[in-house]
Amino acid sequence: MNEEKHPIIWLIDENERELRLHQRILQQAVSDQQTQIVIQPVYARQHIGDYHDILADSRTVAIIVDQRLNEVRGIDHTGIELSKRLRALAPRLPIYILTNYAQSEDFLGDEWSVENIVSKDEMHDADKLKTFIARMLRRIDVHQALLEARDARFRDLLKRSLVEDLSESEQKELEELQFERTAVLISDETSKLQKLEKALDKLKHLKSSFSNE
Repeated sequence: MNEEKHPIIWLIDENERELRLHQRILQQAVSDQQTQIVIQPVYARQHIGDYHDILADSRTVAIIVDQRLNEVRGIDHTGIELSKRLRALAPRLPIYILTNYAQSEDFLGDEWSVENIVSKDEMHDADKLKTFIARMLRRIDVHQALLEARDARFRDLLKRSLVEDLSESEQKELEELQFERTAVLISDETSKLQKLEKALDKLKHLKSSFSNE
């Protein structure tokens, strides 16, 4: 199997030392389960809308996010805030929070947005880590099966819509499936457009400043 096509679990953290450490630990634990999944480290990005490329990547099977991303100046979101954003765009994708404070009030009311909130202590406990990895891999298998069933249903409805009229409920289902498949791309394009508009506004401001001098 081409390594570039291996499934990916993305690990997002603002602390580069811990990012590399946990990447190595998780990669070893995943490899011990005889899977070809890759743990891909990602240094936290500045804005909450800067991760759409991860969701759009067909290799993505899960995401693990450190909670305190905003401890680095310039990062405008926490892990749970990012998880809620990702969950809105990819409702079935397994997402996990990694934290030193598993019982923190930071999560009150928002636990629904992730599969689990995992203490970093578990990364250094062989038995707990093995249990976490086994559960995550089972959740990934369920997610992949759901995606395959969704795509098969979409193809079936789309093919039928080309040769016959769908019922009202089937047409609605087709539209919902189409939205699920394209929501990430649409959101990504919207985010890029917003950044472009901000850049153009700054350029106009600079031009205006030079003109007034």
